[in-house]
Amino acid sequence: MNNGIKGYVNELNIKPNPKNIISVSQIGTIVAQIRKQEWYASQNIFSLKAKK
Repeated sequence: MNNGIKGYVNELNIKPNPKNIISVSQIGTIVAQIRKQEWYASQNIFSLKAKK
């Protein structure tokens, strides 16, 4: 529900994860999502990026 979004924040003092990447949760229910905007995550997330 809500594509895994838990909330929205203003830009933080750390660099966000890049857009156009696939995120995959490492624990709990395994979910893969395409991130079309820059995003922040807590821990236990893999980021997958195409080489080409």
